[in-house]
Amino acid sequence: MPAQQRTDGTDPGDAAARARWIGDTLGELTGRRALVEESGDGGFRITLRLVEQPGHRLAEEVLRTLHAGDRFGHTSGDRWERLWVEVDAPEAEPFLPPLEVGR
Repeated sequence: MPAQQRTDGTDPGDAAARARWIGDTLGELTGRRALVEESGDGGFRITLRLVEQPGHRLAEEVLRTLHAGDRFGHTSGDRWERLWVEVDAPEAEPFLPPLEVGR
């Protein structure tokens, strides 16, 4: 069965490509560079600091991009807001030893 493609065009099993796409898209939308970091378990965390309130259309595009991750949220400060997105590592296929027939 072929791998299902996501609406962002990336393979759902390629966490690095998904994380890069999210980071690049957020950067293009906001004009600020997103930080893409490996989380240590094969997944990624993308963060972006915003210092001004986006308009309605931009907010919709940003939310659509955040949905490409597995989890997302935000934290707020007095003069900024930080968006974060997590992309999980692909689940490893369980190892099953070959079945020996006739024993």
